[in-house]
Amino acid sequence: MTTLEAKALEQRTRELFTECLVSLGAVKKDMDVFTVSREDIERLVGE
Repeated sequence: MTTLEAKALEQRTRELFTECLVSLGAVKKDMDVFTVSREDIERLVGE
């Protein structure tokens, strides 16, 4: 399915999730390199 290691796959998933949130207007992109942290994701989905 992928050649990425677990850590790299997690990072890439966060990057794509962040892009999705920015495109939906759920979060603002404040800087050029911005990736939602695990804690931010948990807070956003109410975990």
